[in-house]
Amino acid sequence: MELRRPARVALMVIALGALAIVALSFAEPWIAHDREIRGEGYRYARTATSGWSGAAIPVLAGAVVLSGLVGVAGLGYLAGLARVPMMVLFTGSAVALGLLGAAAWPVAHHGHASSVELSAGWILLLALVVSVAVFVAAALTTSSMPRSLAIGAAIAVVTVGLGATTRSWLLSEQEGDGRHWSDGVYVAQLGPSSPDGSLTLREGRYDLGTTWSGAWEWSGWTVVLIDDPACPTARGTYHVHDAGGTAIRFVKLVDTCADGSRAAVLDGSVWRRTE
Repeated sequence: MELRRPARVALMVIALGALAIVALSFAEPWIAHDREIRGEGYRYARTATSGWSGAAIPVLAGAVVLSGLVGVAGLGYLAGLARVPMMVLFTGSAVALGLLGAAAWPVAHHGHASSVELSAGWILLLALVVSVAVFVAAALTTSSMPRSLAIGAAIAVVTVGLGATTRSWLLSEQEGDGRHWSDGVYVAQLGPSSPDGSLTLREGRYDLGTTWSGAWEWSGWTVVLIDDPACPTARGTYHVHDAGGTAIRFVKLVDTCADGSRAAVLDGSVWRRTE
């Protein structure tokens, strides 16, 4: 059966719009990452991702894949190669719109040592506009546009909620994944004359030999040392890496305590847990 002109125009909008979203997915910026690292003062970093990396997975990447399927199905329908039910195209466009909305929803994770906020880049906002056009065009191909729009809007809203919740959970998991240490006593080989070869971590406090002590705050693999009587106004920020087994290794980001004396003890040494 030959398609009427309005239906053909709607299918062309569906196919071209959905495939345009796929084409745009390889460019940047889709999602902007704003990270703040707190040490001696504040440092900020901004990075951006395409639709296939980092925080784009799986919600934004899922939206792109689904848009691609909708676009291919629309082309197939126009060419007479595959007659997918119009309701399938419409439902797919509604879910894709919801996933793009979820990807654009700002999410953040705040820790003691660093914070990260994810927000929509200009390409994602452009893709949302294109996706709305695809969604409306798909609604035009159904038997009852007002009813379809109501159902599709409900699907998109539910998808936004589920997708945004998933992104927030994934961000928290990612930021919290790098913790390689646990409470206990660690020792390091620092030389026979050093009194600071032991490190004790207990309930948010640390004791480094007989010289340094204070509060120990952390977020993932980043730790911050504060409230040390030897340097009460200084903050020391480090990344803690796995050094094999229960051993850890500190990499200094910034620490001006006692002109770098505390950092000289911690930085680069391998600390092995003894209890």
